[in-house]
Amino acid sequence: MRLSIRLAVLLSGGGTTLQNLLDHIGDGRLQAEVVLVISSRADAFGITRAEQAGVPTAVIEARDYASREELSRRIFDLCRGARVDLVCLAGFLQLLHIADDFQGRVMNIHPALIPAFCGAGYYGHRVHEAALAYGVKISGCTVHFADNQYDHGPIILQQSIPVLDDDTPDSLAARVFAEECKAYPEAIRPSWDDLKRGDRGPGPKQGALFMSAQLIPPSELAPPVPENLTPTQRIALWMGVMNLCEQFLLAGLRRDIGPDGDLRAAYRLWYATQMEEHDRTMARMLEELSRRGCSHAG
Repeated sequence: MRLSIRLAVLLSGGGTTLQNLLDHIGDGRLQAEVVLVISSRADAFGITRAEQAGVPTAVIEARDYASREELSRRIFDLCRGARVDLVCLAGFLQLLHIADDFQGRVMNIHPALIPAFCGAGYYGHRVHEAALAYGVKISGCTVHFADNQYDHGPIILQQSIPVLDDDTPDSLAARVFAEECKAYPEAIRPSWDDLKRGDRGPGPKQGALFMSAQLIPPSELAPPVPENLTPTQRIALWMGVMNLCEQFLLAGLRRDIGPDGDLRAAYRLWYATQMEEHDRTMARMLEELSRRGCSHAG
């Protein structure tokens, strides 16, 4: 069995996220190996960082390809050739079409709390400028599984920080990046827990171990909602449900679910073990809402 996960890092700029991963790997905090770095720009300093670390590199520029699909095919062909387990987007400014066998095996990190300040055009300092212009009091970063839209797909984890009164785009970016440096390695570790069972390596079914949020519609995850709840109570109930879903994503999938396992059945089994505590929590929340006088209009 291999002892580390094989990563490809896709970037378009200075490669600070790549360097963070290399640093975590170098001092033993992350059990991984960066086996390929792909840049969308030939002049990206991230290529220099990779070369200095002895990591193979490739430059894939959009102007050389007739379509997004053709560019994406070339990228994933290189990843297959390098036997990549997980693709990490690190400021990669090209939208990918995720190949079927890499569904659930492409992660992205975004310097805001998705769904805020994300999507086409929101990258780098533009994100922090928009956050400050809007006047938000909390910002942070999001690690999520990528799909075929910008900054979209199941969220793995988020880190938040307060926005200070004297923050500038530079100061906010620096503090958010400090959280990114912790969040990305932390998000990779649970994925490796799944990959290393049996050392199956890349395969079309591998992504199923990562993507319960896409494979199980929210309507199948939620308990029945009493019709007499106020809007405030409904929000509180759904917050509890989503918290359970997050626990499942981060912990439940670490159970021994085989590559052909039924995630819905696995979820129902896991959820049943949580329901007693869930019911107690919901009862306490509704009791507290009533105590605060929120039992009418919400």
